Amino acid sequence: MAPTLTILAPTHDRPEVLARVWPTWMEQQGLAEIVIVDDGSTQDYREVFREMSEVCTARSVSLKVLRCDERLGAPAAKNLGLNHCTSQEILTTDDDILLPNSMVAFCREERPQLTTPVIVGPRVIYLRDGETEEAALARANQDTSEFFNYRSLTLTPWVNTDTVQAFPFVTAVALWPAELFKRGLRYYEGYGGNGYREETDPQLAAGSDYSALVFLAPHAVCFHLSPSMAYAKRGGQRRGNRLWFEFWVHYNNAIFLARNRDAIKKLGLNGYSCWTSLVRDRLGMKKIIKYILGKIK
Repeated sequence: MAPTLTILAPTHDRPEVLARVWPTWMEQQGLAEIVIVDDGSTQDYREVFREMSEVCTARSVSLKVLRCDERLGAPAAKNLGLNHCTSQEILTTDDDILLPNSMVAFCREERPQLTTPVIVGPRVIYLRDGETEEAALARANQDTSEFFNYRSLTLTPWVNTDTVQAFPFVTAVALWPAELFKRGLRYYEGYGGNGYREETDPQLAAGSDYSALVFLAPHAVCFHLSPSMAYAKRGGQRRGNRLWFEFWVHYNNAIFLARNRDAIKKLGLNGYSCWTSLVRDRLGMKKIIKYILGKIK
């Protein structure tokens, strides 16, 4: 029998996005519980939650909706949700991720059987506007980039590695043994703005503090909604302009590298070098000039 599964997701002011996504959760292997944290939303989710409740009741799936009076931020919202998760395994995901029916099953099938705790995650493929999932998968499979860039500690999350491989972390979409959270693992709540690194931090901490290992299951895939669907109303983490977003990327990255300096040293890496590498990759002079000229026009 498959382990019981809780799906945990925060949401903020995106009822129309969640409405597109939650039906894809219902066929996941072992699904017993859904925990949604409404993180201080001002938009009306009542119709979405009513429909979810009807389907969950018909399928004997427990639905828990936790409402916050004010916005806590995704890490604190997830920590709140973790206190209400009761299954053997927890799938953390976001309200803009489509889960194919077989995703959790593939994660479990490809997960190495070890005595230490194992976190496993799928590839995340970003849909383009007007693109089908089949076309997006075919496009992603042609990308020959590295999945994990050790120079900047970043991912190209749609890359197909063909084989199951261990990495320091995967994406925010991850299948966790609940025992890690029972032992005290939590999300760090000090990341601001767009929340960059908030999903990376606990995976690195799981390895350094709880001897867990993290694996990519390359035959398990999920799909991020296209920009026109996910960000049409700038809910979720997309609240500011490009400069606002980039500021928080590099500010949060500095916090992440300082917090996890020992774990990063064990990887044979230098935190400052990782930070400057990401700055160069994202804010090269050509990109800055192009952005400024675009604004002038």
